[in-house]
Amino acid sequence: MICAGKAWALAWMPDASARRRGRDLAADGVAVIAMHGATNLGRYLQRYGPGGLNVRLAGLCDAAEEDYFRRALRRAGIGARDCRAAMEAVGFFVCTLDLEDELIRALGTGAVEGIIAAQGELRSLRTLQRQPAQRGRPAQDQLRRFMSGRSGSKRA
Repeated sequence: MICAGKAWALAWMPDASARRRGRDLAADGVAVIAMHGATNLGRYLQRYGPGGLNVRLAGLCDAAEEDYFRRALRRAGIGARDCRAAMEAVGFFVCTLDLEDELIRALGTGAVEGIIAAQGELRSLRTLQRQPAQRGRPAQDQLRRFMSGRSGSKRA
C-alpha cells in the first residue's frame, strides 16, 4: 500500500485498522510505504508497478490529489480511467478529506494523541492548541491542523 502522507502517522493507521479486524498485515504480505507527497507517485509506480517489480498495489490519496493520482495510474498502465470507481477497482482509494482526517476518524482523538506523544511531539501539539485561532475548536480539527501543518504544504 502506498500513501502520500507522513510516515509516522501512516505507520499506525493501516496496522491499527487491520488489528481491529483480526488481520496481521505483515503476515498477509502487506507493506505500507509512505511516499512523502503525491508528486512522488510516478516514481513508486515505476518501481513497484507493471514496469517494475509488478507487485499488487493499493493506495490512499487526499481528495485534492485524486486527479493527479488518476493520471499517474493511467501513465503507469494501471488503468484508472476517468472516475473514482475505476481507481477503486484497481485498489486506489480517495480519502474523504485527507489522510490525517482518516487517521483521526479511524482511531479516535485519544489514540492519535497517543501516537503524537510516542513521537515526542505532544508539547508541539499543546502549543498549537493554546494558540488563539485554535482555542475552542474541536479536538479533531486541532489534530488535523497539527498533522497537516507538520508537512508544511497543507492548510487546515
